[in-house]
Formats: sequence, C-alpha cells, structure tokens
Amino acid sequence: FAVTATVVNRCTISAAALSFGTYDPTSATPVNAQSDLTVSCTRGAITWTGLDNGLHYAGSSRQMLGNTTEVLPYTLYRESGRTSLWGNTQPTGVAWTSTGRAAHTLTVYGTIPAGADVSAGAFTDTVQATINF
Repeated sequence: FAVTATVVNRCTISAAALSFGTYDPTSATPVNAQSDLTVSCTRGAITWTGLDNGLHYAGSSRQMLGNTTEVLPYTLYRESGRTSLWGNTQPTGVAWTSTGRAAHTLTVYGTIPAGADVSAGAFTDTVQATINF
C-alpha cells in the first residue's frame, strides 16, 4: 500500500513593539531604537519580509500620529548602520532562506530624527510585517 503526504510551505511571524521611549524635540541627537521580528518557516522556504508604510504615511515619510493632527516622523532600516531603508518590496525587504522551522530573528532598526517640532504627548503608528514566499 502507498503512504503519502504533501508538505506545504508555511511561515509564521510575530513582532515585538518598537518603543523609542522618551523623545526630546530640543535635542540635537536623533533617537534610535530596535525591535525583533520572529519568523519561522518550512525548511527550504525562500522568503523575503517586507514592512508596509504604517497607518500615517505621508509624502515620503512614516509618521506616528499624536493626540491632535500632529505627526512625528520616523524611519525603519534593515541594518544597524541605518543606511538601508526597510520597505515592502523584494528589493527593499529582507531576504533569507529557512534552514528549518526553528525561529529566525530579523531586527528592525528605527530612528526618529532630531529636532522634530511637535507638542508633548504620546505618538503611535502601526506597521504590518509580511512574509513573502
């Protein structure tokens, strides 16, 4: 008798919040923070992970929305040197090949530029991460 099975490509992803902490608009120093995406895929899956522009994107900038209509710009990068923007296309995402279903960590590096002219208060945004395989 025949015994058969078909293994499917599957991936899961989870993300930790990216918290910039306290931002001082009078400081000449940008604020950096980082967060991890935890990805697990079927062994051999060739993937790339993209990040969308968030809920408050405008012009060419990701932005967090404050208590009013004020926004606080921020940028997300693929590497610690903060030179390669992380986007939602294959060339701007992070590519990798799964070596097994063990979790793989992708680090997101964020920066709020110095000198944003905003009022005090909490600012938030939501970014969606997507695994493409």
